[in-house]
Amino acid sequence: MHKARTFICALLLAGLSAGGVVSAQTAEPDVSPDQDPGKIGLELSLGVSPADIRLEDIVSGMEQVSLSPIVTDDFSILGRAREKQWLRMKLVLPAKPEPMALSFDRQGVRSVTLYEVDKSGKKTSVIPLQSSRTPHLENTRGQWPTRIVFMLPPALGNGAVLYAEIESLGYVHLSPTLMTSVAQDQLSSGDDSFFSFLYLSALALICLAMFRQLRVAESQAILISLTLLIGIFGFFGYNTHLPLFLKTEFINKPSLPYALLIMAAAPFLSATNYFSGFHARWPEGAMWVTRLALGTLVFAIVIAMTNLFTVANLQLMTASIWTVCIGVAMCIYLFDVRSSRWSALMTAAALLAALWAPSLVYKQSLAATRMNLYGFQLIFLILMAVYLLLPWLRAVLQDRGRKRRTVPAAELTADQKVAKARAQLMAGLESALQNANEGDVEWIAYRRLLEGLKPVLPQLASAVIAKNYHNADLLIVEPKSATERYASLISQRSNMLKNLSRMTAPQQIRLDFDGPEGPLQEVSLAVIPLPIAKPGWGALIVERSSDRNYSELEMDIGAEFAALATTAGDDAAEAMLTRHAKEMDIETGLYNREKFDDILKRLIDAAQLQQKLLSIMRVSIDNFAENTAGKQALKTEILQSLVAAMNDEVDYGVTMARFDDEDIVVLMPDRNIGQAREQAQRLCNVANRVKAASAPTMKFTLSVGVSHLQPGERNSKMMLERTASALSKARQYGGNQIQAISSGTL
Repeated sequence: MHKARTFICALLLAGLSAGGVVSAQTAEPDVSPDQDPGKIGLELSLGVSPADIRLEDIVSGMEQVSLSPIVTDDFSILGRAREKQWLRMKLVLPAKPEPMALSFDRQGVRSVTLYEVDKSGKKTSVIPLQSSRTPHLENTRGQWPTRIVFMLPPALGNGAVLYAEIESLGYVHLSPTLMTSVAQDQLSSGDDSFFSFLYLSALALICLAMFRQLRVAESQAILISLTLLIGIFGFFGYNTHLPLFLKTEFINKPSLPYALLIMAAAPFLSATNYFSGFHARWPEGAMWVTRLALGTLVFAIVIAMTNLFTVANLQLMTASIWTVCIGVAMCIYLFDVRSSRWSALMTAAALLAALWAPSLVYKQSLAATRMNLYGFQLIFLILMAVYLLLPWLRAVLQDRGRKRRTVPAAELTADQKVAKARAQLMAGLESALQNANEGDVEWIAYRRLLEGLKPVLPQLASAVIAKNYHNADLLIVEPKSATERYASLISQRSNMLKNLSRMTAPQQIRLDFDGPEGPLQEVSLAVIPLPIAKPGWGALIVERSSDRNYSELEMDIGAEFAALATTAGDDAAEAMLTRHAKEMDIETGLYNREKFDDILKRLIDAAQLQQKLLSIMRVSIDNFAENTAGKQALKTEILQSLVAAMNDEVDYGVTMARFDDEDIVVLMPDRNIGQAREQAQRLCNVANRVKAASAPTMKFTLSVGVSHLQPGERNSKMMLERTASALSKARQYGGNQIQAISSGTL
């Protein structure tokens, strides 16, 4: 994904740059008298005078203005408010008469007035030709003019001398060009292509940013659109195109373009905060950046409303302020760990270089091409495109990745839904019944049945009624809030439901009855018999509103699922009985020795792992073998009576098992040896409740040995040996004796 973003960004930069370069170089003829000597050209001389000096005073010698020769085709001047520049031009025209145009750069030039100086005869005369002060169609060419154009009168001949009175402010690059009218049209066409591309790109980005903001409010694309909106007005003013639309005095204010350009830096800094995630990674630093943006905004407003600075100073301040802002932005990019920072970093570096290119043109260190003079505007748009499009692209790719990871399941057919529900029912029954406790299997089986019917059998409610099923009565209702209603139904219509459950096929009926909240409206019920052996009976009931019937397919599905659940419950109950028979002692109903060993091992492992206590007692009836010798029935009767008495007395959570022919063991988790002794004492106190009907006069006492698990013991051998030793000692002392061994000693 990172490589894709970098590649797309590189294509974006290359495409926009190529478009700007091509647009900048289209139809820009390089006309120079050196290329074709004697054809077209100008011999230039430049001078400066106070603003109140007239050309007549200069040519008559009344005012001394030094005119220095200019040896290059283009040059720069520093215009001041109370000065004007005088440019003397000697024309070198082609031998073949053609309409000729003389043009000057508009940027920074307030006005140009053109004069012809005729020195024929003894008198020197000044003939005003044209002035850009008064709008003439001849002074502009194309949709987005960048030059002041004068069409020369056909009467001017080769060697004619013209003077241009130039009023300008700030650093101005002048490139007076003499060319044919056709060549001038081609030059203007190149200007139109470049600036149309520039402005349309800015408008497109503004529209995209607004669309992005409306779609995703947290994207903060509004900051990008605000930066572009202020920037495009600044570009209009800088490129001298704003007065083409608005003719007010404020619009023509020299400081306005630079105020707008400085103002655009404020939302640019805020947009940089959100583009790089700087506001989330370092909120304190982002706050300082916001303060810098607010300070820049206030400074721009001061510039727009006052005349505190000269245009030359404003030019330098605008470049300097943007240099600081771009430097801050480049530092912010370094806090971004994503690969998109490199695209912004490279574009910002290019913008910084392009920002100072016009200054190098003014110093004649760079050629006066469109890209050198206006290229920073194009690169600024590229940077804004990076701000807008890269996060957008990242979000699109992330959404696509999430959609690929979560592909929506295809809509299932009715048969597929039934098959899926059947498989889920069987899997749920198998999983739930495998770990069920004794007595819970029936309830679990029918609860799974009601849940499994919901996807394939639309309903208002459903219930399972089972009477004398595995010696228990069941009423399971879904949802549970309808339980009282179905209890009322059973009490009022029990015989009817019993008769319907004994039928071989499902039935659907409509009836009304009195519920817990009063009489109920007629409801539609599907009564599906459950395969429960007599004398028990049972039915699955599915409820719908009275205006909806049940299809034969739905009735068959209900019958199939009910049979599956009942069969699963029967099998689980039978398996539990089989397992119970293997684990239990037949005479006493306690766990047998094999199961006891398994339980003891698990309790020892848990006690060692969780660092808990585990105590054990071994209970024996005194003189039991002598009193029951040869009397197996009496022996069984006494053991059963003892187990019944112990069950009433032992605490919750203990486990009892038959250890051998005469003894019973009690496992007591989370109890120390003192608590075990207290439990043993209570058992001794109930020994007098042990009675045998076949020997009513026989009295019984108990001997109890107690021990507990020692830290570090990993098996039961030592603990059982201590318990046996304690029991042997208790027998020596006589009836109802308790002895405890903690660590091998009494």
